[in-house]
Amino acid sequence: MFLNLFVPVVGIVADRFVYIASLGFCIVLSILLLRLFKIPYTFRESKIGTWKINFFGVTSILIIAFSARVIARNPDWKNHFTLYAHDVKIADKSAKLNALYASACMLQAKKATANNIKTKWVKDGIAHYERAISIFPKYAAALHNLGLAYVMYNR
Repeated sequence: MFLNLFVPVVGIVADRFVYIASLGFCIVLSILLLRLFKIPYTFRESKIGTWKINFFGVTSILIIAFSARVIARNPDWKNHFTLYAHDVKIADKSAKLNALYASACMLQAKKATANNIKTKWVKDGIAHYERAISIFPKYAAALHNLGLAYVMYNR
């Protein structure tokens, strides 16, 4: 499903789709580490050499570093809004992400009961639609949704 061969997969940063691609990366990384430490591809030797300690030390450091990154990223996945709100700060030159965040802001505005909060979400949404259009002027969905935002909120 995540190979993007049979059905185009919709996504922005799409780090959840890199599992298949990361398999090849892990295989290549493993081979490089084995060659770096001159470790035979089979572990038939019974003695523990310094290469095993070095190899498992480097591997442990890599596992800990990548695990920490995964744990740090987990709160961003609470819902679509938190994901878009976090990622739009990092990938601010993505027209798709700006449009997605703008749509999420408009949903927040629709849910808001206080007028000042609704106005804040609408202004933020419109600003991000405009940012998406400035990045990609022919972005039809962003143009359409920006027009709807102006019509719905009389701006």
